[in-house]
Formats: sequence, C-alpha cells, structure tokens
Amino acid sequence: MVKRLGVLLLPLLLLACGSAGTEAVEAKHPPALAEPSEGATGLDQLTISIELKEDTVKSGARTAFSVTVRNDSDQTVTDPGCYLAQTRAAIIPEDDPDAELWLQVVTDCGGPFEMEPGYESTWTTTLIARTKTGEALSPGRHIAALEIRGVAHRFELPIEVTE
Repeated sequence: MVKRLGVLLLPLLLLACGSAGTEAVEAKHPPALAEPSEGATGLDQLTISIELKEDTVKSGARTAFSVTVRNDSDQTVTDPGCYLAQTRAAIIPEDDPDAELWLQVVTDCGGPFEMEPGYESTWTTTLIARTKTGEALSPGRHIAALEIRGVAHRFELPIEVTE
C-alpha cells in the first residue's frame, strides 16, 4: 500500500523551526514508499517516500533523512491543518518495532494547504541515535521510523547503530 503526501508550506515551517533544510539527501537504501491504494482519501491519496542519508549512524549521533511528497492524482489533495508538518520519528530497536516515536515536529500553521495535481516537495530533517531519555542507543540493528499525522502508513528503514 502506498500513501501520498505533499506540502510546500511544510519545508518552510520545518526550516523556520530549525528542524529541517531543503538540501537533497543521497540515499544509501531504497526509499520507504507509500503509494495510494484504490479508494484512498485525504492525505493517503499522496505518494510519500523517505530516504536515509546513511545506512549507519554512530551511537548518540545524528543522521539526515529526506521526505518526498507527490500528488500523482488528477485531483487536488488538501492538508486540512498542516498534518504533513506534524511528524513523529525516532531510531528504535529492531526487536521493538512498536516503540514510541518520540521526536516530534511542532508547527504553527494556518492551514489548510492545497496540493494540485503534479505537486512535489522534498525536505530533509534529522534523526538522533538516542533514547527518549537522552541515552545513546546500543550498537546493533535498529529501525529509522517516521509517522505523519493523517497518513495510515508508518515509514520504516533499517539502520545500523555503531559504537
């Protein structure tokens, strides 16, 4: 199942908050991708992908990932309240895939935002190889995960945490 999301306003909001830039990230893994399924509604009509800049990260360090949102449909998709900007992300243990995604982007947005057919936007943000309480993650296989409010799909990519 693939989801679609896109917001021109989102990269600007994230940049203003200091959480993201708009530079491209060269991915090491194939992207985690969500495309619309038959009968999808709302933000699930958008195609969304995430890509990690690196497939490894040093314990306690930061790594970048990019999010790309496209409206490949033939209709306008509306983000009713900057949902695309309200993400949760974290690097979580591979053996606890339902762990809380504790890094949350907070925005001040007037919404709604309309994405016309053909709309595309990519932004870059950061993941930290630490726990919610600030402890450096143990070395080993982990999952880089992202959730977007209003999107049914949770995006996950493997990442190796090193010493």
